[in-house]
Amino acid sequence: MTWSIWYGNYTLRLNLYCPFLVTQVFLPAMREQRYGRIDSITSTMANFVFEGLGDYSAAKAGLEGLMSTGPLRKPSTGYS
Repeated sequence: MTWSIWYGNYTLRLNLYCPFLVTQVFLPAMREQRYGRIDSITSTMANFVFEGLGDYSAAKAGLEGLMSTGPLRKPSTGYS
């Protein structure tokens, strides 16, 4: 896969960038309310790679990392 294909990849934008941007939109309100939930759907493909699906696997693995780190996982805040 070339850089131009990777950079312009629809699969990455849809499965990784969009959840990040949505999180950024709702996180301030969640912090203000001291409560909130963001659910995301990933796949077993985050742990496996099949020919031609490396971008999808990378996006789902990235989404798992995004949703399991940072302020979203601090129990004292009331949001996750």
